[in-house]
Amino acid sequence: WRVPDFDHDQTDFALQGLHALVGCHECHGQTVTNVIAHQQCSDCHENVHGEQFPETQCSDCHTVHKPKFSLRDFDHSTTKFPLDGKHVGVSCEGCHGDGEEGVYVGLEFQDCVSCHSDVHEAQFSQQSCSSCHVTEGWEVSSFDHSLTAFPLRGQHQNVGCDECHSANKTLPVAFNSCSDCHADDSPHDESVAFDSCTSCHIEKGWNIVQFNHYQETGFDLQPAHLTLDCAECHQDASTFTGLTSECSSCHEKDRVFGHYTGKDCGACHFGEKWDPGSLGAFDHSVTGFALTGAHKQETCDDCHLDSLSWGQASSQCVSCHVADDIHRNMLGNQCEDCHTTSNWLRTRWKHHQVGWPLRGAHRLAECEDCHAYGYAATPTACQSCHLHEATKEVAAHNSAFFPQCELCHRPYNWDMPSYPHGGGQ
Repeated sequence: WRVPDFDHDQTDFALQGLHALVGCHECHGQTVTNVIAHQQCSDCHENVHGEQFPETQCSDCHTVHKPKFSLRDFDHSTTKFPLDGKHVGVSCEGCHGDGEEGVYVGLEFQDCVSCHSDVHEAQFSQQSCSSCHVTEGWEVSSFDHSLTAFPLRGQHQNVGCDECHSANKTLPVAFNSCSDCHADDSPHDESVAFDSCTSCHIEKGWNIVQFNHYQETGFDLQPAHLTLDCAECHQDASTFTGLTSECSSCHEKDRVFGHYTGKDCGACHFGEKWDPGSLGAFDHSVTGFALTGAHKQETCDDCHLDSLSWGQASSQCVSCHVADDIHRNMLGNQCEDCHTTSNWLRTRWKHHQVGWPLRGAHRLAECEDCHAYGYAATPTACQSCHLHEATKEVAAHNSAFFPQCELCHRPYNWDMPSYPHGGGQ
């Protein structure tokens, strides 16, 4: 009596897809001959969507040819929320829910937090998630840190997120002081306050120091010290206090042997004119040797040789000019008695100082004309220089008075002699 086979296509409801797998009694009950309503899916199936789709037929979305009457291929771009990135791989239930709990109409999607929990705990309540995250991957690909209270500048721009935020990037990071992140990086001891790092260092480069050395310490670095690295003077990086400003504390090894030992270099050397030194605010006359005439044009090294301490330089002319002494030291060492620094070749020597004034033609003679062999013990008798000029043709030159030239000749009129007896030649 059982019906071995029945062709349901003979009715006005052909069984297709999943319907072909359903037993007769599941739809018709025990009385299979009765006619059941079948114009709408809801005649047999419960509408789990409620009133969400009042104008839509179930067959518009579902099909009997997929397990569990799943959705037929659905183009989500026809909605106000096209799927892209990671959203494409999410099941419908993953966003809309399942069964009677599913929401397909009126589902909020304007903000990411409509579906995703805010792991940042409203730290970025003024920004949308898309400011940092993208649908291709939830990891942050780029982030404008200026949106926070700590814009990244200088070397901070090259630091990875994990280096400051650790593994949990959602937690706030303290940044009120450099020590919040760099507590273990300070090479200084307690003499340098940690919360004052920015008074010396800048974000452009930790080794670039902007520090007004003169204002803070009273020691001006201009000009030569300005190019030095801090460590060249402050060799112990743990402290920068307690250094003396005396040049010898750093430059004693540079002092020339015997060079004003015991005196500070700054008395003579300063600024960009460190070498050669000068007397600074003092005049050379404080040394007892005022620079006048040609001496003003000389450099310090012209007189103060490397082998001689500047404090021991002699003020005697011969100490520098012994090779220039054409007198061969026969007139002593007091060059200044005759010569001046303004014009060395023009002397103030007066020949009468030796008891033999120059008169007549002698005033036109050069020193070497009489002092060819020296200046000391030069004879004053005329014949010592002029004997070769006395000719024997002159009768007086054959007399007993010869060679006492001065008895007849005078310096002013040498060629007009006068004779003591009034006689002629």
